[in-house]
Amino acid sequence: MKTRFGDQPLSEEMRRQRWHYSLLAREIGVTRQQLYAAGRGIVVPSPVLRDKLPAILGVPLSQLFTAEALDYRYQDNHHRFDRSSGNREERSRHERVHP
Repeated sequence: MKTRFGDQPLSEEMRRQRWHYSLLAREIGVTRQQLYAAGRGIVVPSPVLRDKLPAILGVPLSQLFTAEALDYRYQDNHHRFDRSSGNREERSRHERVHP
């Protein structure tokens, strides 16, 4: 599956050190899905992942994620992408429209 940033070196490093997504996510304090999405290049690594992964795995951040993923500005889930115009529109949690 083609993802925004492609597979990240994090996945290989986790395999090398024999970490499972669920165990490492618990150690960091995030969900397994958050860690998996960052490791597969689906989303940008969050500040929590950027801070805690290098310390836990003992490798620099630049060896866990590609420069493209690290250079992309992190934005939380409070943004909605308007596909028709290509603009992001800020919405609070209370204004979100759920299908």
